[in-house]
Amino acid sequence: MTVSPFDHPLLSGLLGDEEAAWHFSVEADIAAMLAFERGLAEA
Repeated sequence: MTVSPFDHPLLSGLLGDEEAAWHFSVEADIAAMLAFERGLAEA
């Protein structure tokens, strides 16, 4: 289980933007890694 300021009860109103939270998600990390590897393979 990870802790995120986007889910924190006191900070979610300030930082609880779903679009911004996606950029810090595991899915975004994997997408960035795959994009990097794809670019490397095409070079």
